[in-house]
Amino acid sequence: MYDNKNALYISTHQYPFYPGGGTDKDKGKYNNSLNIPLPAGTNSEEYFNAFDRVLDRLVQFKPDFLLFSAGFDAHKNDPLAQFELSSKDFYEITKRTLKATNKFTNGKVVSILEGGYSLPDLAESANEHVNALLEF
Repeated sequence: MYDNKNALYISTHQYPFYPGGGTDKDKGKYNNSLNIPLPAGTNSEEYFNAFDRVLDRLVQFKPDFLLFSAGFDAHKNDPLAQFELSSKDFYEITKRTLKATNKFTNGKVVSILEGGYSLPDLAESANEHVNALLEF
């Protein structure tokens, strides 16, 4: 993706964290990579304030389709990361992303489960994500 001008990579993630990449200076060869590193303890309000940058960039890029890498380890009960998101927040993330991009993608979305290590919260968060997908 780094050197493909027809692809856009966006990541919101805890930083610093393994594997250590993903700084806001990592922009890709064609400025086609947007990394939004956030500190441990990021809550819903802080996350969504940063997420507006994601939506703005998606609208600017006008994607033909989305590959939605759905990681749920940002849940407040997850033992791996230290974000403070709720299961309902994952519904909002998905809903806002689809609303911003649907006129370009016409609903062409592939969602891939990535992370989430508290099984009850993973199930609930994934359910919220799928519910938002089904609404579109």
